[in-house]
Amino acid sequence: MLKIRYSVLFLCLQLFIPNNAMPQFQHNYYERALFQLQQENYKEAVKLFTYDINMDDDNPDVYFFRGYSRYMLEDYHGALKDFSICVDKAPDYQQAWLHRAIINNRMMDYEQARRDFDKALDLDDSDAFAWFQRAVSMLYLNQYQQAIDDCNKALEKGLNNVAVYMVRGMAHRGKSAVDAAMDDFNSVLELQPDHAGVIVQKGLTYKEMGLRDSARYYIEHAITVDSSFYYAYYQRAAMHMEDTNWDAALHDLNYILRKNPLNTAALFNRAVVYSQLKQFRKAIGDYTTMLKVQPEHILAWYNRAGLKVEIEDYKGALEDYNQCINLFRDFADAYTNRAYVKDKLNRPKEAARDRKMAESVNAINALKCKSLKYRQGMELKRLTSLSADFNADADEAVPEVSAEYVFFIVPDNSRNITYNYYDVYGKNMYPDGVFDQKTIALSNEIHLLSDATLSHMVDSLSVVIESHPKTLINYLYRAGFLSLQGNFNQAMNDYETAFKLVPDNPLVYFSKANTLVLLGLFMENINPEQEVYTRTFKPSIKENVKVNPNYKDALETYTMAIKHDKDFAFAYFNRAYTYSLTSNHWAGIDDFEKAIDVRPDFTEAYFNRGLTYFYLKEKNKACIDLSNAAGSGMDKAFDVIEKYCQ
Repeated sequence: MLKIRYSVLFLCLQLFIPNNAMPQFQHNYYERALFQLQQENYKEAVKLFTYDINMDDDNPDVYFFRGYSRYMLEDYHGALKDFSICVDKAPDYQQAWLHRAIINNRMMDYEQARRDFDKALDLDDSDAFAWFQRAVSMLYLNQYQQAIDDCNKALEKGLNNVAVYMVRGMAHRGKSAVDAAMDDFNSVLELQPDHAGVIVQKGLTYKEMGLRDSARYYIEHAITVDSSFYYAYYQRAAMHMEDTNWDAALHDLNYILRKNPLNTAALFNRAVVYSQLKQFRKAIGDYTTMLKVQPEHILAWYNRAGLKVEIEDYKGALEDYNQCINLFRDFADAYTNRAYVKDKLNRPKEAARDRKMAESVNAINALKCKSLKYRQGMELKRLTSLSADFNADADEAVPEVSAEYVFFIVPDNSRNITYNYYDVYGKNMYPDGVFDQKTIALSNEIHLLSDATLSHMVDSLSVVIESHPKTLINYLYRAGFLSLQGNFNQAMNDYETAFKLVPDNPLVYFSKANTLVLLGLFMENINPEQEVYTRTFKPSIKENVKVNPNYKDALETYTMAIKHDKDFAFAYFNRAYTYSLTSNHWAGIDDFEKAIDVRPDFTEAYFNRGLTYFYLKEKNKACIDLSNAAGSGMDKAFDVIEKYCQ
């Protein structure tokens, strides 16, 4: 089904923001945030609302307005979380229910959206936009008469726009009320004669009337009107497939996938076409790519299993049928086919059990009541739906965004950089007599320091070390700055001295590993003609074909730091970053998880884990992590969300 795009008609913010919350706000985060919200400075508003919440503000309004700000930044996961907190605190907060429903619609959780719209309309049934939005939910739930009724309510309440007629027309078409559907589509085209989406819908209506020539004419016309409207190409490909014109279908699907290589609907149908053309390995490749985007699409697993049987990859087929059954226990055909595969693998007893299971599932399904069958049907719909976006600007690329860099131990009087703190008070591995303080400052911005600043810090620390040669922390400070200068040998000398002062100290292992990471980056970026050391850093999470041995040494050294201090969140973070340099991304995910377990507000860990999830094609998880980073005020996270999490 066509993914509907529409502008969300939020009520004017001035209806919500009190007039006395304007310029007199120097000491009040909430009022300052409201002012920034009215000025449409949404990023700043989120930061200020977060500061207010952190000061124990229990007012549901602050969560609503932060959720609204996040929505406008297209941080849907963060907005959903805030609206949910708001309705938990204030169950009669109609606007929070409405906005949460709108987000659930955008995230294709239509059942939950319907429930939220029901609540919003119970609280205020005069809201025309709520009626229309619930109609969208009903359309996707195949509740066509309810969608029509809701569109009529929206029109009755004054929401008279083309989107309402389009949704009502699609609902009429769903009911096979083709005359009513055509009336609605023509109403739209009278106002917007070049509306490609409605032209396609009109074509599909003719198709359902059996008038295939007229259907083909309108779909072709939509492509003429908007050559970048890929949904029209998709529908033309579908007609070619119905006519068994596989080459023509393949041409249209290839056209879509050149622009949107992860469009799941196009990938699925191209796999079907390849299967018909007996190009089984290409079909398997398309299903494999699709499953990276939609790992719960049960038909992709099922079809891929069948293709593996065709090429006699019975072990692979068995794995895919297992996945089908894990996703949906009542999948009788999967049991039957798995039995066939187990016979081929010479496992007759297991095959017999699967055949009995298939018979049992069929018998039980026949006895299920209507409500159970309905719930089962909705679950199957979820597992077989294709969440494709046919917009011309769809982009599923991995974000080319700089990851947050490793943390170094720094003096807490370093200027022009921000730092975090790690409290080592009371930990046995940090004995008295080797530190001047028991709170360690760390920064992942040390590489931003100028060459002049680095030289000054190294010289100053050298003077301090001469007068205090047994103070461990100063060697670690100096070694870090020396590493940034490219003086790796001198840095390693400082670590040798440090280990002699305090053997097996986690901070020494940690710092030495940092130097090894820098050395690895330097070796990767060294130029034979380069006369001066330059600091170059890994720009993004990506595949590293040839792994530098220094990274392996760094990983082992971080592991030693963690062995001696299992609460050292920054060591987990740095090791995770290093895993990304070796392309061991799932190990990195595990370490980011450990860092967050120890330090729940670890913004940089959420951000880097989000980028890693993007690389691994786990978009939903990626956007949730980026939302958590953005909620702490990280502007870079908002930028990624805006571009990649729509």
